[in-house]
Amino acid sequence: MKRLSLVLAILCLAVPAFAAEKKTELMASGSYLKLDGGHSVWQVGGDLLFPLTSGGVLMMGPSVVVASEDVFTRGGALLEVNVPGQSGGFFFGGSAYHILDTPDGEQDWTALVRAGIKLPVAKSGIVKVYLEQIVDGAGKDYADLMGTVALGIAF
Repeated sequence: MKRLSLVLAILCLAVPAFAAEKKTELMASGSYLKLDGGHSVWQVGGDLLFPLTSGGVLMMGPSVVVASEDVFTRGGALLEVNVPGQSGGFFFGGSAYHILDTPDGEQDWTALVRAGIKLPVAKSGIVKVYLEQIVDGAGKDYADLMGTVALGIAF
């Protein structure tokens, strides 16, 4: 009973932090991959998410990843669902990308799912920490779970 009371008290204190007006998010992330073949690849990504619902529960927008190798450079769309709202808390979503340059016989698209937590920072800052997994298209046979930290602003 003590634990339940503590959890309810924490939730009551946390819910106002999640209440927010709908705002557009601009996010940036970067990664460095060490591949099995011995070489490395860097990637820089950007997302611009627009709220589709009041409160920003459902967000969608373009997503671009630029990499040191063209087979990792891609552009597409991203859809996110924020649980309990936009300014903080858990989120999950999916993305679909067209890959810029693919070897002959390889698929030129990929689909990913993601889930993580969004943390508000100061007045308009955002930090997202999430895991991604390729579920279909290029890379689905050899991709591991990927962890990402992204920094951004809400405006």
